[in-house]
Amino acid sequence: MAALCSACKGITPQALAQPDGYRHIDSAHDLIHLAKVCDFCRLIRLAMDQDCRTPKSDEQLRTNTKPEPLYLFGVGDGLDTAEDAPGDGVQPPMLFGINVHIPDIEYDYDLVKMSLFSDHNSAPARNQDVIGTRLLTDSGSSEAFGLVERWYDTCKTNHKDCNEAFTGPETSLAKSGSNIMPPLPTRVLDVGPADGSGEPKLLVTNGVHAFYAALSHCWGKQRILTTTSHNLAQHCNVIKFASLPRTFQDAIKIVRFLGLRYLWIDSLCIVQDDADDWRKESVQMGRIYKDAEITVAASGARDGSEGCFVPRPPLQPVVRLPYGDPDQGEYMSATLFPDALDTTVSETPLGSRAWITQEWMLSPRVIHFTKARMVWACRTLLKCEDGENETSGDEQRLFESARRYRQAKEAKPKSDSLVDHEEILGFYADWCDLVSTYAARSLTYESDKPVAILGLATEVGKGIAEEYTSGVFHDDFLLHEAFHTHCVLTQLLWFAKVTLTRPLALQDQPHWSWTSTIGAISFLAPARAAKSCIRELNRVKTSGSASAWRFSVRLKKWEARREGDPSTRSGDDYYFMEFYPKGSITYGGFVTQNTKLFSGRDMTPGGWMVFDLNEWPAEPFYLAEISNNEFNEKPDGSNVMFLSEIEPDLGDGSDRRFKRLGVGQKLFAWTLDLINGDINLNFLHSDTGYVGTLSSYQLVAPDYPIDLPDFLPLISAYAPPKSHRSPLRRVAPGHTQVQAPPRAIMRRSSTLQYFNNKTSAFYVDGTGIPDVDFDVGESYAGLIPVDASKPESEQQKNFFWFFPTENPAGKDDVIIWFNGGPGCSSMEGFLQENGPFLWQYGTIKPVANAWSWHKLANVIWVEYPIGTGFSSGNVTATDNAETADQFVSFWKNFVNTFDLQGKKIYIAGESYAGIYVPYVGAAMLDKNDTSYFDVKGAVYYDPVMPYDDAMNFDHAAFPSFYRYWKNVFALPSGADKQIEQDAKNCQLDEYFNKHLAYPPPARPWPAANVKEECDIIAHFDAISTIINPCFNGYHILDTCPVLWDVLGFPSIMYSPPNTTLYFNRPEVRKAIHVPVDYPTWSECQDPVFVDYNDNYNGTEHEEKFQTLVERTNNVHVGSGLADYVIKPNVTTLAIQYIKWNGQQGFQKQPSEDLLIPTVNNVDENVPSWAGANVQGSVHTERGFTHSTAKISGHMVPQYAPSVAFRHSEFMLRRVDSLSAGAPWSVNISTTFQWPY
Repeated sequence: MAALCSACKGITPQALAQPDGYRHIDSAHDLIHLAKVCDFCRLIRLAMDQDCRTPKSDEQLRTNTKPEPLYLFGVGDGLDTAEDAPGDGVQPPMLFGINVHIPDIEYDYDLVKMSLFSDHNSAPARNQDVIGTRLLTDSGSSEAFGLVERWYDTCKTNHKDCNEAFTGPETSLAKSGSNIMPPLPTRVLDVGPADGSGEPKLLVTNGVHAFYAALSHCWGKQRILTTTSHNLAQHCNVIKFASLPRTFQDAIKIVRFLGLRYLWIDSLCIVQDDADDWRKESVQMGRIYKDAEITVAASGARDGSEGCFVPRPPLQPVVRLPYGDPDQGEYMSATLFPDALDTTVSETPLGSRAWITQEWMLSPRVIHFTKARMVWACRTLLKCEDGENETSGDEQRLFESARRYRQAKEAKPKSDSLVDHEEILGFYADWCDLVSTYAARSLTYESDKPVAILGLATEVGKGIAEEYTSGVFHDDFLLHEAFHTHCVLTQLLWFAKVTLTRPLALQDQPHWSWTSTIGAISFLAPARAAKSCIRELNRVKTSGSASAWRFSVRLKKWEARREGDPSTRSGDDYYFMEFYPKGSITYGGFVTQNTKLFSGRDMTPGGWMVFDLNEWPAEPFYLAEISNNEFNEKPDGSNVMFLSEIEPDLGDGSDRRFKRLGVGQKLFAWTLDLINGDINLNFLHSDTGYVGTLSSYQLVAPDYPIDLPDFLPLISAYAPPKSHRSPLRRVAPGHTQVQAPPRAIMRRSSTLQYFNNKTSAFYVDGTGIPDVDFDVGESYAGLIPVDASKPESEQQKNFFWFFPTENPAGKDDVIIWFNGGPGCSSMEGFLQENGPFLWQYGTIKPVANAWSWHKLANVIWVEYPIGTGFSSGNVTATDNAETADQFVSFWKNFVNTFDLQGKKIYIAGESYAGIYVPYVGAAMLDKNDTSYFDVKGAVYYDPVMPYDDAMNFDHAAFPSFYRYWKNVFALPSGADKQIEQDAKNCQLDEYFNKHLAYPPPARPWPAANVKEECDIIAHFDAISTIINPCFNGYHILDTCPVLWDVLGFPSIMYSPPNTTLYFNRPEVRKAIHVPVDYPTWSECQDPVFVDYNDNYNGTEHEEKFQTLVERTNNVHVGSGLADYVIKPNVTTLAIQYIKWNGQQGFQKQPSEDLLIPTVNNVDENVPSWAGANVQGSVHTERGFTHSTAKISGHMVPQYAPSVAFRHSEFMLRRVDSLSAGAPWSVNISTTFQWPY
C-alpha cells in the first residue's frame, strides 16, 4: 500500500460522493511538505503541473493558492444505472474520477482532475463504488477487444436511441434485439471466419442482407491498397492479409472478434479508377455508415501504415488508496488522466478530414482508437476506456436538434404549416455550425466537396421531411411561409472567412452554393426579425434533374471604381461603425480578412461586402437586396448579395445570366428607390455553374450608377477571424465577429499618422476605451500573423497595441516591449507600467500616465511568444531561438502593415524578457537588413541572465540580500538563526564574496553549494509569511491589506468576488479588435513552448547577449533592490560571470549615483507620482550598463516610473548620462496634448 497521510487515508467513495465533497487537508500550502511524504498528495501536485510548461515550484504553489482546505469530489457516471442496487434503493457512487478543488487566489479554486479505478472483480468494482478502469498498455490486446465487445453488446441490447437515425425511430433496419438485417453495400470485404483461418476477399453482394462494419480512416500521403478495374477480379478471389495496410489488418481483427463477417472500406469497396462506380457508390455512403453495425475509427493514425493500435504514451504513476476494512487488503487506485491532445477525437489526425463529418455522424456506433485510449461513441453515450465521459460535438448536437425539429413538425397536422420557430432556429443554427466545421476540414480531392456531406444531408432531409439541394434544405410545402423563406435565405447568405477558390473540379456546382468552393466559410445568419425582401419564392424544375429558385427581388447596377488611400483626402471622416447595421455590431458582425467597406459619391457610408474569391470585378456588377433587418423594432439595414452579369440583355426577351460574387450588408441610408420595378432573380442549379437567370422584366427608369470611390479593408490580411454568437441560437464555429470601436467617434484621417487602407482594421478609438474617460490619442491594436501565407487554421498570430508618438524627436524610433513569464502578457506592462494610461493596484479606474514611453518614441506592446495572452495559434516552438524566429516573421508583417521600414528599433522588457530581448535582438541583427531590423539598443529589468540558475546564484546571493532587508522581513529570531546557519553550512558568503569581485575571477566557476539540509531559499519561503502574510516577492516592501488588481495574477493574486479581469470584458475586447469569444485571458499562462519545455541553453543565451551588446554598444539592465523574485545581487553575480566585448564582467566596481531630475507631484494624478533625486546606482563599461533602483520591485517602470523613463531617454540618446541629473527631454505632465 502507498505511503499516505491521515487525510488521504480517509478517502472513501462515499465521502467523495457527498454533495459537499470530502474535506482533504486543511491548507493548500500543506501540499508543499505533504507531497514529499504522501504518495497521493504527490499525485495531486503532479496533476496540478500536468497542463503547465514547467512544474510549479513550492514558492509558486504558496503564492498562487490560499491557505484554505482542499476538497475532493467524486466524478460519477450519470448515464449508467447501477446493476443490483441495494434493497434500500441507495445508489452506489459509481465513480471514475476525482475532481480536486484547490483554493486559488485569483479564481476561487483551481480544478484538478484525476482518474479513479479499481481492478476487475475487486470489492470496489463489485460494489459499483468505483467503475473506472486502468488504461490498457495495448489497444490491440484481448482485454481491449473484450471491452469493445462489452460496449457493443450493451449498446445493442439496452440503447434504444442508438437504433434511431435522423429519419426516425422506426426506419433503421438493425433494430435492437431484431434479426432484420440491412442490405449490404454493393461490395464488402469478406473478412473470413472469426478464427482467421481464411484470407479476406472482396464480395459483390447482389442485394444480400447481412450485418456489417465500416472503417473510418486517413488515407494519408502514403499509397495504400485500392481496388481498381485491373485488380477487381483478383480482389474478388482473394486479398492476402499480409498485403493489407496495417490499419485494414487491425480493423479486420476487431470485426472478426465482434462476430461480424463483413467490413466496408472505401478504398477497397469502390473501384477507384471507375468514375461511374465512384459516382454511384459515393452517394450511398450516408446509407452505408447509417446501416453499419459499428464503425471502426483509426482516429490516432495519420495513414494506413500506422494501424488502429498506435503505440501509447507511458502510463502515469498509480497510487493505491485503502478500501473498506484495511485487514482485507482491498484498495482502489488513483492516477492522472491522459493528455487531452492524445484523446480528444476532434483533435486527432482523423478528426481533420472532411469525410468523417458524415461518417461519425451517421454511424450508430463508433469505436475510436486514439493515441492514448479507446473512446466509444454511440447515440446514448460517449465513453472512454478508463470510464471518463467525453463531451458531445457538432455531430451529436445536430442529431438532437434534427430530432426536436422533426418532433415539432410531427406534432402538428400537415395542413398547419406553422411549426415551432425555436426548433427551426435551433436546427438551422446547428446545421450552419456543422457546415462551417465541415468546410474547414481537409479533402484529398476537391471534387469530393459536395459528395462528402451528401449522405448526411440526405438522411437529415428525410428525418426533417425536407429536401436538400446543393447545400440548402427546403420544404416546398412551406415555401409560402415567411419563416421558412427566412430559413432558405439564411442558407444562401454564406460568406468567405478566407479567400476561397472555385476549382475546375467543382465547376458543376452552382455559384450560389458553398459546395462550389474550397475554404472556410460561415453564415450571415440574419436575426429572427429579418424580413424577406423577396416575393413569390418557388422552386421550379429546369432541364434534366436541375432545379432553380425563382423569386422576385430588386437589383441595383453599380458602376464602381477603386481609388487611393482615403487618409490622403482631407476632410473625409471614416466611421467604421457607420458602415454596419446596429444589430451586427451588438450581436457580433460578420467580418473576415477580406471585408471591404463601401460608400457613395458623397462619402455617405453604404455598408460592407466580402467577395468569395477576393477578386475585384472587372465589369460593373449588381446588388440584390435579400432581406431587411430590424434592431429594437427599427429598420436596421439589409442583407445583400453581389452578382456579376455573364450574358447581357439582348432585347429579345431571353434570359440574362448572372453569377454570385459575394455577400454583405447595406445600410438603409443607401436605398434602391431609383429602380421603378422588380426583377425576377432565379438561382439556377445547372451544369453551367451560373448563379441564376433573370426574367424578361425591364427597368422602367434608367439605371443610375453609384460611385464607390473607396473600398477600405475593415480587417486586413492579418486580422483574426473567430467565432461569434449566432443570432440564430448558439456560437457557430467559424463565424466571425466585427471588431469595430464601441462608439462611432473617429479622428479625421488627415490628423492620423498611420491610418490607411492597411491599418484601418486595427484603429482604436482613443475616446472609446472602456473606463478610460479621456482621449488617449492615436493607437492601433489587433492580431497579425507570423506567416500570412499559411491557411487560416494553421496561422499563429501575435496580439499588439501600438501607440505612435507625437514627439518630433521620436518619429523614427520604435520601442518594442515584452513582459516575462514565459507566457506573461505585455498588457501588464501596458496598463500598469509604461503605457499611456495606468490602472494601478487598488485604484478605481485608469488615469493618464505621466511616464508613458510613447512620449519619447513610437511604442508597441506585443504579447509574445505564441500562446501568451491573446496571441493565438498552435504552440510549435521548442526553444527560445524558435520563438525569436517567429517574432522576426511577425515583425516584418507588422512593419509592412504600418509602413515602418527604416525605423530605428529598440527592444525592452522585464523578467523572462532577459531571454526574449537578447534572442530577438540577435535574430534581428543577424538578418543584416536595416529596412526592417535596424536594432540600436535595449533596456530590460530584473532579468533572467545567462547561467544564473545553473550556477545557483540565487542561493549564493540570498544571505546578503536578506541582511540588507532584514528589518523589512522582520522574521522571528529562530528563523533568522536558521537563515544564518544555512549560509554557514553551505559556505554561501564565502562563495559570494569571492566571485562578486572587480575584476571577477576567471571562468570556469563552480556552482554555489545547495544541499537539502541548508536549502536557504526553501527555508525562507516556508517562513516568509509568518510576520507579513501579504508578503509579495515582486515587491518586498508591500504589506497588508492586499490590493485588488484589475489584471489578476501576479499582483498578490486578489480579486474581489464577481469581478472580471479587464481584458476579459467583452467591451474591452471589442475596442481592441479581439474576438469576444476568444479564450479566457490571464496575465500569465501556459504553454508557450511544446511540452512546456523551453530547452534553455545558457551558452546560447550568452552568445545572444554578446551579439546584442557588441553590435549596438547600447544595452542596459536595471534591477529593483526590493525584488525577491530575481534579486539584484543575483544579477550582479551573473554580470561578473559573462563576457562581452572581449572581457569578463565589469572591471571596476560601480560607484556612480543614478540621479533623477525634479518631478512635479502636486497635481491630482496620484497614481502617476514618482520619485526624484538619487534613486539608485549606475555603471557602464564596454557598451553595457547596469543600474539599480532603491525602492523598486520586480517591475521597475511600475514601482519607479521616473527611473525607467530616464533609462528610456538614455537608451534613445536623448540624455548623455544617468548620473548628471539632466532636465527631462519632454514635459512631464499627465496631459496627452502636445507639447507634453
